[in-house]
Amino acid sequence: MEDSEDLLVQHFDKYVTQNSLKKYREENTPVVCPVFQHPTEDTVVDHCHKTGCIRQVISREANSFLGKVENDFRRRGGVANCDLPSALMNLAKYLRRERSGILHPTGATQLTKRFKRLPLEKQVKILHRFGYSQDEIQAAKNAENRGKMYRDVITGKKEGAK
Repeated sequence: MEDSEDLLVQHFDKYVTQNSLKKYREENTPVVCPVFQHPTEDTVVDHCHKTGCIRQVISREANSFLGKVENDFRRRGGVANCDLPSALMNLAKYLRRERSGILHPTGATQLTKRFKRLPLEKQVKILHRFGYSQDEIQAAKNAENRGKMYRDVITGKKEGAK
């Protein structure tokens, strides 16, 4: 990692003034945001807060997201032997790993809440897919009761259709 004093005495190839920043942004706006991979509309000139150097023009949403990630990483003191780009690549690999298929208690609660917010027709369709009869579903008079039926299947309290 670079020493903070080294960063203060570095030499730069070019300086973009505040007055020319808009022109720079307009001339360097990509068609697709390099972070979120969507067409760019509202863009900003992103820069590294450590070195002060411009990285690229990105969407405002991506810049906000990036700032939050960088600030949180820095606030937590980083991690020994791991810089932010490495940590993010490791995080991406971790998130793409195969799921365990084991339901976490908090996950069950989150899924049940999501289920209860669905329209009645979708709740009924899901409960049918889990093997509940029309009579059992009609006996559940509200989303709370249907949510309990749903939770019973996903937590293994009731055998559902596979």
